[in-house]
Amino acid sequence: DSEAIRTALLSAQKVSAKIIDEANAKAELIVKSVKESCDAKLEEIKSDIVKECEILNSLRAIRNKYEVALRVAITSADRTMADLPNIEEELVSADDAVRDILQNVREQISAQAQNEEETDEE
Repeated sequence: DSEAIRTALLSAQKVSAKIIDEANAKAELIVKSVKESCDAKLEEIKSDIVKECEILNSLRAIRNKYEVALRVAITSADRTMADLPNIEEELVSADDAVRDILQNVREQISAQAQNEEETDEE
């Protein structure tokens, strides 16, 4: 009877060891599969980060160019605004010159008309 119990115990130990080995093998497969999945996802995330960094750097370069262009435009506008009083003075001077020319033309026409009248009277 004790021999049957011993045989049953040894058989149960072998079966339990086999069950544990199979469970460990399945656990290793699950862990390996999860690790591979995580590694693949991690590589995908790294690739996305590299792409996003490239986009960010491009946007920074565009922003820097825009800032430079804006500074140039502001400087140019400031210069133009500073020159406006001079331009206004030049316009006034030009108006005066046109008035003087018109006055001279009127005087010449008037003088020529008088000369013609005097010539006709003679």
